[in-house]
Amino acid sequence: MSRDAIDSIKEAERKGRQMMEEAKEDARRMIEEGQAEVSRLIEEARRESLREGDEIIRKAEAEAKKRVDEIEAQNLSDREKIKKASESNMEKAISYIIERVMGSDGHR
Repeated sequence: MSRDAIDSIKEAERKGRQMMEEAKEDARRMIEEGQAEVSRLIEEARRESLREGDEIIRKAEAEAKKRVDEIEAQNLSDREKIKKASESNMEKAISYIIERVMGSDGHR
């Protein structure tokens, strides 16, 4: 083999190794970029889930407060009805007692 052919083969081998190293470096860089992107997406998803969780909690708290307010309003209404019924019953009871004490003709 001639010297030029040997030098050409060595140069081709050197270029092949260089291309292999460049390909490995490119692959390593692509893997690192992919891992960084995955980490970024995971963090973004985590933050989004926290925001969504906070929103769900906020809505649940608002709904619970609304329901508590409705119950309190109903309780107030019920208390007023009971109070009026009690007052009416007390008036009837007093009238009945007075009638019994005074007699049916109003004299005793």
